[in-house]
Amino acid sequence: MVVSFACGLVGCAATAREDPLAAVPDSPNAAVIRELIGKLAISDEKASPDPIYTPSQDTPKTDKRVIAYDAAKQIYALPRDYRGSFFRKGADGRRHERPVFSNDLITCSNVKAWLAEREGRTLPELQLEALGWVRAEEERIGAATPEDEKRFLAPLRARYAEIQEQVAAAAKQRVTRTNGEVGTRCHEQR
Repeated sequence: MVVSFACGLVGCAATAREDPLAAVPDSPNAAVIRELIGKLAISDEKASPDPIYTPSQDTPKTDKRVIAYDAAKQIYALPRDYRGSFFRKGADGRRHERPVFSNDLITCSNVKAWLAEREGRTLPELQLEALGWVRAEEERIGAATPEDEKRFLAPLRARYAEIQEQVAAAAKQRVTRTNGEVGTRCHEQR
């Protein structure tokens, strides 16, 4: 099954359809994704408004909040040169909440459902969706200056294109592999 998402300013709507390439019951990254679910879903109760936060350097690496934070970073796949803050000035001159750092797609209250709804997808596909959300939110805020364009939007666009290429290459490999398997079976039946 393939899940398609249509996102707007108010939220996202999902549409499920059968995936013709779903011959493989588990995605190549299924174990990694299950591990991320375990790391992100650290508790059913909130320890704070959102325990997926930026831990201080003094917080032990074994702290569950640090583990959850590291797992969330892996899903978001933010570019190294993407700078964070809770707010920034947008194209309209007003202060806006930033995605990931203040306004979040993945929170302690929705992480289990978010990942469960995407079961069977590869890690790069999850990263593409999460990073696409960040990019869309930053594009909505806009750039107040050409420097802001370089600091906030350009790194996201480049990283998104990079992951998009990975996802396309993996899909092409699956199609090639599936076509090869079908060709082999047809040849064996003759």
